[in-house]
Amino acid sequence: MFLGAGFCIVFVVHLLPYRMFPLFGGLLLPFCFILLIVTLVGGVSANNAARWLELGGFQFQPSEFAKLAVIIILAFLLGRKQQEGKPSDEVFPVCITILTATCLLIFLENLSTSVLIFLVGLLVMFFGRVSFKRLVQTLAIAITAGMLFFFMIPYFAKSTIDENGVKKEVIQKPFHRFSTWHDRVERYFSGKKSMKNLTEFVANPDNYQEIHAKIAVANSKGIGRGPGNSIERDFLPQAYSDFIFAVIIEELGLWGGLIVMLLYLILLFRSGVIANKCQNAFPALLVLGLACMIVTQAILNMAVAVGLFPITGQTLPMISRGGTSIITTSICFGIILCVSRHVEGEGKEEGQKEEEEDEDDEDEDEDEEEEYGEELLIQ
Repeated sequence: MFLGAGFCIVFVVHLLPYRMFPLFGGLLLPFCFILLIVTLVGGVSANNAARWLELGGFQFQPSEFAKLAVIIILAFLLGRKQQEGKPSDEVFPVCITILTATCLLIFLENLSTSVLIFLVGLLVMFFGRVSFKRLVQTLAIAITAGMLFFFMIPYFAKSTIDENGVKKEVIQKPFHRFSTWHDRVERYFSGKKSMKNLTEFVANPDNYQEIHAKIAVANSKGIGRGPGNSIERDFLPQAYSDFIFAVIIEELGLWGGLIVMLLYLILLFRSGVIANKCQNAFPALLVLGLACMIVTQAILNMAVAVGLFPITGQTLPMISRGGTSIITTSICFGIILCVSRHVEGEGKEEGQKEEEEDEDDEDEDEDEEEEYGEELLIQ
């Protein structure tokens, strides 16, 4: 149902003029801020994370729409400065303020999404010719703050006693996700060490998903078990979303996984070709930003599924189950195709103008030849 709706959205959005997207982003961003605040206060919780809002029986993630709005606004601000012939650094304070505010509203309940938005935002600013020095300084500050925060997580814990009378260290809201992040990073690095001694590599409720994802990859034996023959899809709790790439490898083998990866890389390459043909900076930055968001999220999901990165909870765009993700990704595809259609239209117009100019030149040459011939006859 969502894929069908997504196809319709792609078709409708690609027919719109791309100049209306800044207005759309400008209206969407403050609306997303409100929704993100409401989500923090009383969002629908799942897996101990309040990331969803419910409306009319449907649940959606405001952070997905916030990603789209941020990229549109950044592309517009940076593109306008380039169009005016002014340095992009003039608008950097505004861009980094919008980016930071959005990430902080998402940060408490969804760390991976906030980090993803921040990194892609910096990429858009890099494409928008913000000075490399400023971007490096911003990234260094963010990494330093993140490391300090990580080491401070244990100090947020409070001692409580559970139903069995056992004393436990628990972190209360709004910082309840801190312990989850700490445990995932710590488990990721300790898991690497435990691989040296396979007798210690035992599945438990904490590492259940990682273990079965690795089992799924191992079950493929490189060639895959065949479509529909996955075993681990019955054991992986998120086999249809976070860890669907592990199931794809189990069924289709390494070649199936490489083909999926290649599809995203082709999308990135084609977006670069479209951006290169754009005459204005805004559509070029918009296409590059949206493509980088989709492809970076996909690579992150695939890295988690094969154990190259700690668990993040990011879906695989257009493949994982998730209504909000499918709708927002469809809007992104529609915008990319809209810019592509506009670029092709400009190319045809330029071609027609060149043909008309060539025809005019030919007519002038013929007229000159006729006049010269008449002069010869007169002589």
